[in-house]
Amino acid sequence: MLLSRMQIITHITLPNLCWFGFRGANAYLEALLPQMTTPLLERLKTYFWFQLTYSIPHLLQFMGAAENIGLGSAKFVFYGDRVAVDVFPHRGATIYNFHFGVSCGELDWQVAAAAQIFGALRRELSAVEYLFLEIKARSTWWGTSNEADRRNWRALLEPFSNVKTLCVSNDFLTQFSRALQVGDGGSPMELLPEMKQLEYNAKSVASDTFNSFIDARKNAGHPITLV
Repeated sequence: MLLSRMQIITHITLPNLCWFGFRGANAYLEALLPQMTTPLLERLKTYFWFQLTYSIPHLLQFMGAAENIGLGSAKFVFYGDRVAVDVFPHRGATIYNFHFGVSCGELDWQVAAAAQIFGALRRELSAVEYLFLEIKARSTWWGTSNEADRRNWRALLEPFSNVKTLCVSNDFLTQFSRALQVGDGGSPMELLPEMKQLEYNAKSVASDTFNSFIDARKNAGHPITLV
């Protein structure tokens, strides 16, 4: 019988638990979390098997009750077989407070899955001020057929409404810059409205890669510094 269909009566409080990790199906975690209280929780690690949709209302409640989980800096790493996200209390911290991963071999599905989860965590992510995006995969893995859809990238970035600094690795700058472009009738402030700084390696791409986005933000009265 699935855990999600079982009647669980006992609720347990774990007063000294500081770290909790889960690996498995989304539904199992959602069935488990309502049965436990962890007042001193400082670190949460979740790793889901890939599925098309995710429902995480109890994960939201669980994180909302965990007052010791500070979220100030987020790092996304896209591998050849998974996406992994570490969220730290602040930039420069070496120990994460929240880790999220999904097992999936296609970049566009990785982005879509992460966008679903972090879209639901919009309130919790409002404190994140530094965002880092990186791809670590074989060069043959990145190709036209695996290029993430622009709308998925934008959906992934939208919850980070308070990000001040965005750092993008050199592996996919040209492709990622398309996600920042303003569509017809759109506002340059729809995405990352508080961003003040964009960091990347200028030697690896053409100097005008982000010109359209930078110009649009400047014209809107919210200039961005390139580093």
